[in-house]
Parts: sequence; C-alpha cells; structure tokens
Amino acid sequence: MRTVLKIEDLIGTKYSRLTILGEGEKHVEPNGKGQRTMVCKCDCGKTTNKQLKDLRKGIAKSCGCIHKEKIIKITPGDVYSYWTVIKEVDPYITADGSKMKKVEAQCICGKIKNVLLNTIRQENSKSCGCMTDHSEKMGKRSTVESPIPDISIEQLQKRVKGDWTVLEIVSAERNEKTEIVRTIKMQCKCGYEKVCKTETMSDSSRCSECANKLRLEKYSDEERIIRNRLSSVYGSMSSRCNNPNSKDYKNYGGRRIQIEESFKPFQKFYDWAIDNGYTVDCKLEVDRENNDGNYSVSNCRLVSKKENNRNMRRNVMNWELVNKIRIGEWKDFNNCEIARLIGCSDSNVRSVRNNEIWVE
Repeated sequence: MRTVLKIEDLIGTKYSRLTILGEGEKHVEPNGKGQRTMVCKCDCGKTTNKQLKDLRKGIAKSCGCIHKEKIIKITPGDVYSYWTVIKEVDPYITADGSKMKKVEAQCICGKIKNVLLNTIRQENSKSCGCMTDHSEKMGKRSTVESPIPDISIEQLQKRVKGDWTVLEIVSAERNEKTEIVRTIKMQCKCGYEKVCKTETMSDSSRCSECANKLRLEKYSDEERIIRNRLSSVYGSMSSRCNNPNSKDYKNYGGRRIQIEESFKPFQKFYDWAIDNGYTVDCKLEVDRENNDGNYSVSNCRLVSKKENNRNMRRNVMNWELVNKIRIGEWKDFNNCEIARLIGCSDSNVRSVRNNEIWVE
C-alpha cells in the first residue's frame, strides 16, 4: 500500500538547496492528474513552489540560482580563436522568444563585429573571415593544397598581450583538418625569444624568467625560502596522492588518501603552515594524525622528524609498548619474545631497552 507523506513530516525537510515551508496549491497536469506542490525556501533566500516528486527525485534543486551561477560571465579581453571580446551587447532574440548572448569582438585583423557568444566559444566562428581563403568563403571545401591567405605581423601583434613582440612569421601550412596553422617567432622585452603557434601566442604575457622575477619581487628573502620549501613539500604530497607512477603512490593514492579542499590550492596550505608556526629556521614536517585520513587542516599538524617517524603506519612501537618493555609486564621477557609479540625486530626492542630510541 502506498504511503502518503503528511505535511507535518515534510516541513523542514531539505532537498539540495530547498527547505520545505508548507504545502502549496495542487498542480494539475494536462492529463488531469494532480501533483502535490510544496512552498520552499531556497538557501539564497528566495521562496518558490516546487512539485514534491521533483524534489524527491532531485530534479528541483534550487529556485534557479544554481543555473544562474553556471551562466558564462563575459569578461572583456577574453580570447576565443582569433576573436577578442570587447563588451556585451543586446542579446539576439530567437523565433521562440529565447535570448542568446551577443558580444562585440575584435578579430585579429582589427575588424570589430557583433557575434554570438556561443558561436565563438564553440569555435564555429574562428575569425571574421580574414583567416579563410576565397574558396572557403564561396562554400567550396578547402584541401591541404589550398592557398593560404597572407597576414601581416602588425595584424598578429594586435592579438599579443603583455611584453611580447612578434618578430617574424616562420611558416604557414594546413593540418589534416585543412585548418591554417602558423608558426611565429616572438621576443620578450628581456630579449628572450621563442617559437610558437599563433593559437598559443597569447597564453602568457611574459616569459617564465620575467614572470618568476616579478613574482619573487613580491616576497622577502625569508618568504621566498619558505615558499620554495613548502612548494616542494606540497608537490611531494600531490605526487604521492595523484601520480600512479610515484613509488609511494600505493601507500597514499592507492589507499584513497587525497589532498582535501582545505589544502587547495597551494596558497591555503602555505597559510596553514605559517599560522601553525612554520618559519625559515624550523625543521618541522607535515604529519597526519590519522594515518588513514586525508591531508587536511583538521587531520594535519607540524611535528619534528622524530615524531613524524613514530607516527608512520609501518612503525608498530608506541609509548604504551615502550613502558611495558622497560618497567611493565614485559621487562623480564627476552628481546626475541617481545619482538614476536609486537611484530618488530629484536634489535628494535634492544634499542628501546638501552634508551637509544624513544627517549623524551
């Protein structure tokens, strides 16, 4: 027998971002069947009506704010193929009344035109037409042997950003898809030269050496040392958790140990280390309190190398066992017997008894 949920049991129930406040008017579908409707409050503060079946199936998740968050934001300067976005303009209204975003964009040749955002984002339009030869404009399919239209260095320079200057066009050819691929030589203001494809020439505004120099100018000598050191630590953590080729992956990523969001990106990890007393002179290491837990703010601490080694998963010794060996019930056992009980080597037990290890 089908159970009908009472409104008293539903009030306060939360589905995704929606919390049920009460029951609304019943919704009647075209087939005459009625559906229960709930008055819900979204996490954003807006009140809306949603069908109960949609809430329970996970179809209705918010008042619509989730969809709005996913809408692509238009930022002047965004580059799509040979287009550079200038600003948003009035949308295009389709036959059914829906709106499609349009932008004013500048082609690599300097021509400014209003185009649909989705058209340039999906690369259905790569340029205003200046990068296509005459046969393609006339609807004829180009081949690998089709002529390649000329383009000047001045036109390419308009698309370059930052400290780069286009020196020369090295080559121009068509790939297997008959797309035009140009190779150019560029020079940074520091004098460094590189050869790249026109599609990637705007990926960076300066060479790596200039970028590093600019980045390091923001920090003091001590901060640079700490950042380099912690960057190495963070890289090792990431490799152990995410790189199957790492020799330690089986003990970390292989056991589903990951770096949680509280440590992503690196800056969060860096801030946590500084807040917990990491300095340029300290020799502390990152240790997970729970060896089966992830790298996170709640599960990590900074400890000495000795403490870190003691907390390793393969280390079976602890202070309780140390006290049993020295002054407790095992003090009259020989080293081999204790080693078999614990599962360690007899030399380890001998070192504990001689106060060579596990000393306060």
